[in-house]
Amino acid sequence: MAQSGQLVGKPTTNSAAGVEPFGWRAGTQRATILSSLVVILIWLAAGGLIWQNHRNTVAAGMATADNVSLMTAAYAHQSLNSATLVLAGMHDWIAAQDIRSQSQLRQVANERRFIDALRGWRIGLPQIVNAAVAVRDGAAFDVIFETPSLAIELADRSALLASNSSDLAGLSFSVPFQDRSSKRWMFCLSRPITARSGESLGAVIVVLDAEFFSGLFRQISVGENSSISLFRSDGTVLATNNGSESGIVSRRQVEGLPAFVSVAIGEAALLANWWTISYVIVASAVFLTLLTLLAAVRTKRLTADAEEIRRLTSERRLLSTILETPHSLAAVVNRRGDVVHCNERFRKLLAPNIEPVGALRDPAVRGAEAVLSFAAGSGEPAAELDLQVAQPGEQTAILRFSLARQSLPDLGECAILIGHDETIRRRAEQAMAQSAKLVTLGEMTSGMAHELSQPLNVIRMAAQNALAELEPTEIVATEGTRASVMSDAAFRTFAASKFNRVVAQVDRAAAIISKMRIFGRAPKDAPTTFDLRDAYRGAVDLLGQQIRSRGIVIREALGAEPLPVLAHQSSLEQVIVNLLMNGRDALSDAKQSDKVIDVTADRSSEGRVVLRVADNGPGVPAAVRERIFEPFFTSKSTGQGTGLGLALAFGIVRDAGGTLSLLPGTTGAVFQIDLPAAPAASRRV
Repeated sequence: MAQSGQLVGKPTTNSAAGVEPFGWRAGTQRATILSSLVVILIWLAAGGLIWQNHRNTVAAGMATADNVSLMTAAYAHQSLNSATLVLAGMHDWIAAQDIRSQSQLRQVANERRFIDALRGWRIGLPQIVNAAVAVRDGAAFDVIFETPSLAIELADRSALLASNSSDLAGLSFSVPFQDRSSKRWMFCLSRPITARSGESLGAVIVVLDAEFFSGLFRQISVGENSSISLFRSDGTVLATNNGSESGIVSRRQVEGLPAFVSVAIGEAALLANWWTISYVIVASAVFLTLLTLLAAVRTKRLTADAEEIRRLTSERRLLSTILETPHSLAAVVNRRGDVVHCNERFRKLLAPNIEPVGALRDPAVRGAEAVLSFAAGSGEPAAELDLQVAQPGEQTAILRFSLARQSLPDLGECAILIGHDETIRRRAEQAMAQSAKLVTLGEMTSGMAHELSQPLNVIRMAAQNALAELEPTEIVATEGTRASVMSDAAFRTFAASKFNRVVAQVDRAAAIISKMRIFGRAPKDAPTTFDLRDAYRGAVDLLGQQIRSRGIVIREALGAEPLPVLAHQSSLEQVIVNLLMNGRDALSDAKQSDKVIDVTADRSSEGRVVLRVADNGPGVPAAVRERIFEPFFTSKSTGQGTGLGLALAFGIVRDAGGTLSLLPGTTGAVFQIDLPAAPAASRRV
């Protein structure tokens, strides 16, 4: 094993041969590309043949469907034309009688000579099963005549004349119906009867046998799963030999009638031959592909050893380049926590004076316990964490590492560390946060002046009262008498109460000044465990009076149980101050009378600590909600905001392991701080 702190397995040039084995790679690539091209050509040819065959098959099917639909339309026209001739005869007979009323229509339709003529017209027409004359009775029809020799029920007149209920102009078909006695499916062809005045009197009706047309279509059928159907112009099926349509469909109008025929050639019948040919083509393509792949595999086997050597050489060169990047920190740590490999940058920052193997056990490296635990195999397969390195006489360095667990051939299970130095960025963030604190203190100056003026006024009044007793003057009462002078014992009691009041107000002013000093101080110590409610109370001590002086009410619901978190208390006070100031600014210009900031703190269902600051102001516009935490972005007027408050608050909460978010809502703004609860071992007793 190579010595710790150095990279092992660095590639070396084969000086004896003079060249590295990259010719094998080119040969393997050429063989792979050639075999791939051959396979592609095979399948392109197979696909082209299958597509062309399918195209020809579909074209032939379409031609067949067109021919069959033309022939079927001719047959349907011939059969239906006979029915139209019967209708024409019935209509002409009635028209010749110069009928002017519905009563006349009833009389003519029941004449014997009309019935005998109708029977003669039907001879030799098996498709016609009945004929009738109907008189319009208001919005409905009343069948007044049926061919007496036919046992066909025409009682369901609404079904027979459904197509004629609103429009009797020209020929029309009814919806299909099933005869009640014979159970056969039928449909009606009707023609309106009108008087010379234009009044609608009724209709002549021919009842056609749907089974007759279905049988005709079955004789013309073009194969299995194919269908031929007769439709009304609105798409209602009148007769069919099969209930489904699939594959290629050809529709053709029946000449002179509001109907069309549809011929559908089933996919199975249409593509049967195509499938057979396609199977043969695919089998041939598979066979040729297998031959090509066998040849390619044989070629690759001949160059496998050389390719493996080339791959290992290239990987080692790439790894060496990555690890030796000037600003990159890289190391490999075994399960015992020993640094078995590292680059020069890692050694210089974490182990400048010791062997790199024990760099993570050096007391100067803070936070290394998490790396050692990760390397030992506990926890997630990947992680990110910070290490702090405090070398004597140097600034503490903050290093950010990404960790991943890998199994290496020579070392077994190890942890790979890849990181970078974040010292400058973190210092800059801390400087920005400190500047934001000072800006916040500047904004709170007027409120602090008011806070301090109250105890000073009380001290002044107490001192004036005491001086008045020490140097009494003549005070004349309303009745002209002299005021009594306080006794020595009474004065002592009076002076003591005044001095106690002075001391209390001095303590109050000192507490306010101390709170301002703590707030403005940059945190230097390690995070501590404290009650999140105390951080809120500290923020309210600084800002509460200023908020209330603007007519804003602060409502609190902090609960009775402590909410311990592990962080810097002054930093979280800064976050809460920023949220309260945002609520104050949002409500300052609001016109409503009830200006309220609600602060709630409790535990979530996952056991985390949550604090919410909500106001009933105008809220955050939807257009800027996504940018609210960006640095230097502000929705306030020019000169009224730096755009750093929420951005820094977001970073402070994030560094404490939590999240700061703007919750969705339509009224006001609701900001939520979500932090992990402090571990039980770190909580104060």
